[in-house]
Amino acid sequence: MFPPLSPKADAFVSRYFEREILPVVTPIAVDAAHPFPRRWSGSRNLVVSVVSDDGRQKPYGVVLVHPSLPRVVNVPEGAGEVAVLLEHVIARHLRDLFPNDAISTASVSPADGSR
Repeated sequence: MFPPLSPKADAFVSRYFEREILPVVTPIAVDAAHPFPRRWSGSRNLVVSVVSDDGRQKPYGVVLVHPSLPRVVNVPEGAGEVAVLLEHVIARHLRDLFPNDAISTASVSPADGSR
């Protein structure tokens, strides 16, 4: 769960997403014509259940998270920092990655592929 943040810290997270994360993540819609993508070794990925704006349930989407990204984002908060998991930052911005869809659920796919 994403921790509650001050408006200043929330703005930092949004800038961090736009500057550091967005250029290296790959959102993919998965359906019969687009099978589950090959994953990078050691990567964590978000599996997203989506509903299109016209109300149709899509099978799901995947956000491939490049393994070069840090696991934890240190967010300045007050006089210190708050550690926020990378997948929580991405989940908070899924609407930016799937702009024509409503996100119903999102979960992390482990780096080793286990369930």
